Amino acid sequence: MKLKNINIKELKENLKILEKVQDKKSILPILEYIKFEIDKKDNNYVWLTTTDLKSVLSIRMLIQSENMSEFAFNLSKLTDFLKTNKDNCMDIEVSENVIDVTFTSSKNTLEFETSMGADSFPTTIDNTLVLENSFNVKKSDFLVAIKKAINTSQDDIASPYSGVNFTNHDNNLSIKSTDGHFLSIHELYFDYCKDDFNFTIDSDKIMLLNEIGCLLNDNIEVSWILNKETNKLFIIQDNLYFSISLKYNYSQYPDLYKVVRKDPEITVELLKKELLEAFKVLKPVSKQVDNRVKIKINDNSLNIFTSNIKDGIKNRNYTIDTLISQNCDIIFILNTQLVESILKCIDNDIIKIDFYSNQIQIIDNKDNINTITISMMVKDWE
Repeated sequence: MKLKNINIKELKENLKILEKVQDKKSILPILEYIKFEIDKKDNNYVWLTTTDLKSVLSIRMLIQSENMSEFAFNLSKLTDFLKTNKDNCMDIEVSENVIDVTFTSSKNTLEFETSMGADSFPTTIDNTLVLENSFNVKKSDFLVAIKKAINTSQDDIASPYSGVNFTNHDNNLSIKSTDGHFLSIHELYFDYCKDDFNFTIDSDKIMLLNEIGCLLNDNIEVSWILNKETNKLFIIQDNLYFSISLKYNYSQYPDLYKVVRKDPEITVELLKKELLEAFKVLKPVSKQVDNRVKIKINDNSLNIFTSNIKDGIKNRNYTIDTLISQNCDIIFILNTQLVESILKCIDNDIIKIDFYSNQIQIIDNKDNINTITISMMVKDWE
């Protein structure tokens, strides 16, 4: 069995994405493998598949084959071989008993004895599932929605707060995440979906969705199944198959809109780049005190300062001239690391920040997207 003239550059790019599906903490050796399988509809193509049992990713490549069916190989060993391979193409030859695998290019050869056959690989694609619910979305809008999924959640915290929640109602897609202290809400208005849905995706899979989105065609069909037996989301195209297990917690995920406020004590408008620059300048000091800074607003300026008594730094200050603000004299304390992650997902050059007694709320309105991000203030300062 043989695969011939494999484009090494394309293979490297695909393996880089497939690697992100694998669970680095898994104790099952077969989950460290990637499966090569001939496309049953067109034997000029080969499917590369990996899984962590929660999600499955298959990418189709144009590869010549001779008497090929399927085999599994350790993904990290193949990646290591390709790192030092400067050739353009390579061949893969597999023995009839699928024990010996040989990788050959013009200047490199790797002979490997594998103890895992393709029959040991988990069943990844269930062709019996009926995908009744779906919607089509433009690739650009899909990538914007994923980008706006600022993840304030951690998957190791208690449910129902882990993951990023996606809810659609009357063509309003809301993307929400929280860790119980910080939260973000992003809304995308679109007319692609007639069905309401509510599901949650693990935090670590959000960036994977972004990587996969870049591989897709301009028009993306997203399907899902939500019932007692199966909770999965699917993205299927000619050269890609992706499925991911969902957290179906319609009744459990907190209603984050209940804490959205509309009566700010102070509203400030300023240039986003200036606020990011201030955090950058103060970072060497603020990182020693859990990234906390004080913000004082007065005389149409925003003063940011921090201190670290242990290192003898009594005060480090940065002043920004605001575009719009009320005359007041009030002090807030916040976490710069979280606010930086929020600002990087906002497209506008000018940002509007609403200040409350124990929150800030950042509003971003651009390209039919409304971003409401709320950060609970840090009240203590040691």
